[in-house]
Amino acid sequence: EQRAAFEAAAKEVLAFVRPRTNRFARHGADLEDRTFLAEVIEQQLSRVSTACEARLCASAGAVLADAAKALAIDPESLDRRIRVAIGPAMARFAGFQDGVLAGGGLRHFFEEDLPHAELAVGPLAEALSTQRAHPRERLRPALRDAVTGLADALEQDRVEAVADIQREADRLRDRVYEPLRALRAVLEELAD
Repeated sequence: EQRAAFEAAAKEVLAFVRPRTNRFARHGADLEDRTFLAEVIEQQLSRVSTACEARLCASAGAVLADAAKALAIDPESLDRRIRVAIGPAMARFAGFQDGVLAGGGLRHFFEEDLPHAELAVGPLAEALSTQRAHPRERLRPALRDAVTGLADALEQDRVEAVADIQREADRLRDRVYEPLRALRAVLEELAD
């Protein structure tokens, strides 16, 4: 989906770029156009990030639904826990992406790539996409840590649930079965 965001931005570039007039000239763009493109890319990447987060949360919810049900975690609580786990990783990635672009990625595109680029969506999108944070490098480790943390928390919930069941079984034994066993022993003595 990042690719689609950069293709949309490339279409915007085509709308405002001043084509070179001879072979040795350079394509150009005004400062206002650069600012506009930065906003377009930011909006597109934000949309992509939001959609990605929603898909990740839905996927994690589907995978964890049975385990959560067994632990008596309602779907809303599970969804909230998933969002709390995944949200910060996605926010860090989005912030890093913004930093890459603001820290020189777009300037590099306008000063180095655009002046000599072929004015077509594909090449412009490719040039823009080289100035991005790569999800496999930047997002995957953070998501792995987030999901591992969520799984650890659910495992802790399971351990606590098992301990609660064991305590309840011990309480039942101590309060019901032990007195019944003592009563039986007394009744057997009386019967003898």
